[in-house]
Amino acid sequence: MMKIWSDAWVQIVSGVFVALLLLGCSGGEEGDSGKEPDQETTSKRKAWDSALGTATVSGTVSFHGKPVPSRPVNLSKDAQCAKQHPDGLRDNSLVLNSDNTIQEVFVWIEKGLEGWKFPVPKEPVILSQLGCMYSPHVLGVMAKQPIQIRNDDSAVHNVHCLAKRSSKFNISQQTGATDTKTFKRPEVMVNLICDIHPWMSAHLGVLSHPAFSVTNDKGAFRITNLPPGKYTIAAWQDRYGIQKKEITVGDGESLTVDFTYPSAP
Repeated sequence: MMKIWSDAWVQIVSGVFVALLLLGCSGGEEGDSGKEPDQETTSKRKAWDSALGTATVSGTVSFHGKPVPSRPVNLSKDAQCAKQHPDGLRDNSLVLNSDNTIQEVFVWIEKGLEGWKFPVPKEPVILSQLGCMYSPHVLGVMAKQPIQIRNDDSAVHNVHCLAKRSSKFNISQQTGATDTKTFKRPEVMVNLICDIHPWMSAHLGVLSHPAFSVTNDKGAFRITNLPPGKYTIAAWQDRYGIQKKEITVGDGESLTVDFTYPSAP
């Protein structure tokens, strides 16, 4: 009797084990097409029809109040960098004009274009290292668009990418070196630093669409070729972060949208 009970118990335990093993092996299959989430989402989008892009959104980004003064950069440990800045160098996380408009703010359509699949430009975006600084400090690029990173400096640099949704990289660049990289997935923002010169930083807005802009030397931005509709438009500033607004643009409309950052981050 004991042997029969023991054999039955072994069969029950074995059956449970096999069931659990099969369940574990099948875990994650529900809703999993074998594609990465971004690929699957992209495959469901409609090809962009440029004839629909009739609306424009433009404006300025300003600062209200008294900003914290930018910090001086200590160049004493690098003679080549110090030589290029005889009057000194200051932190560029907030670049203000005399009228308090802000340069180098990334402005983009955060929501409203999810249904479209946009062609990715083949021409690269250029990011230079010059004067022991990244130039430009802020830029936009589409996911999978090439970005050409160049060392136009007399100093040796390294480009350390801190992406969270695409592959990180950390490369050394001698004078005259060029490396071409792409970012696989959208991410706002991707940060690049130089471990040799810790004050150096660049910030990349990586998007699945081309509806973005960076404020120019007058603090102005312009986003063109939008289809009519409702959108969330956002602005990112290096020191003061993100602001968002809900907007609606009509067919052929030119809409003005301004952002103002307060003195307290």
